[in-house]
Amino acid sequence: MDISKKDMEEYHRRLSQVQEKSKATFKRLVEAGLKANPAMDDEEFLKLVEKSMISTTLSFGDAASSVALDFFTNTTGLDAKNSDIARLPFFVNTKIKEHVGSYAKNNDIKGPDFLNACSNLVESEVLQQANRTTGKVGAKNGLK
Repeated sequence: MDISKKDMEEYHRRLSQVQEKSKATFKRLVEAGLKANPAMDDEEFLKLVEKSMISTTLSFGDAASSVALDFFTNTTGLDAKNSDIARLPFFVNTKIKEHVGSYAKNNDIKGPDFLNACSNLVESEVLQQANRTTGKVGAKNGLK
């Protein structure tokens, strides 16, 4: 199976768009939470960040999975339209909670570096979901 450079570039372009939107959405959710409750304490803020990351990762992880399934179908000709394959695994929520907690211990959680690190994690998880989906659908169809 040969995948054209054009197909790969389009796939990467679409995934990059999803990733960029995930970062922006995460930051907007946190900003909205802070605007609604500007006096929140650190514990409340960390919960806001965690919930915003999980929500964003779920939504945009699904979008990345859809991009991956479309790419797989278009480049292999095999039917890959199965929402069970694209489902975000539960361990991602745990992973996000662990990263947020670990980073918060040693950093200024209300500073820009903390939110940038969290938004980068969201972006990474969105990409990982596309990769997981491609791996699952490939394995299901006997491809490596």
